[in-house]
Amino acid sequence: IVRPRSEKDVAKRLLNQTYSALLPLQRVRRVWADRIREVELPIFPGYVFSQFDPNKRLPLLQTPGVVEVVRMGRDPVPIEDFEISSLQALAASGLASEPWDFLEVGKWVRVENGPLKGATGRLVAVKNSPRIVLSATILRRSVLVEIDRDWVVPCPAPQPATTIH
Repeated sequence: IVRPRSEKDVAKRLLNQTYSALLPLQRVRRVWADRIREVELPIFPGYVFSQFDPNKRLPLLQTPGVVEVVRMGRDPVPIEDFEISSLQALAASGLASEPWDFLEVGKWVRVENGPLKGATGRLVAVKNSPRIVLSATILRRSVLVEIDRDWVVPCPAPQPATTIH
C-alpha cells in the first residue's frame, strides 16, 4: 500500500533498490480547461506489487511513499502467482483496460441496467456465462436468469423483510 498519487515514484524506487515492482497502468483521457490529454494512471490506485522476503520487509517499508504491506493480521498476504502473471501480461500487452467492480460468484449483486434494473440476487456462473439467482426465500424457490456482466454491481446482502407483501 502506497501514499495516494505516488505509485509511479514508489515503483521506480523499488526497482532502484533491486526489488521487483509491478504497476499496471491504464490510459485515460483527462480534460482541462485549455487542453485534452491522455495520461497513464494506476489500475489499482494505492498499490504497487512487489516480490520480497516477508521476514525482511523493513527496508521495503522504509522506502519513501510505502505505507504498508497488505496483510491479514500480522502476516503479509501474498498475491496468487497466476494473478500476478495475468497482470504482468496485461501490462506488457498495451491493451486498453479499466478498473472493474470485483464480482465474486456467490456474492450479492444489484442489477443497475437492463430490464431487471433494481433486482437483487446472488451471482453464479454456468458454463462461464454470468447469471443471477433471484429468490423468494420464504417459498424456498429461486429462478436462474442469464444477464449481461455489465448490468450488475456488488451490493450488501439484503435485510430481512419487516413488512408483509
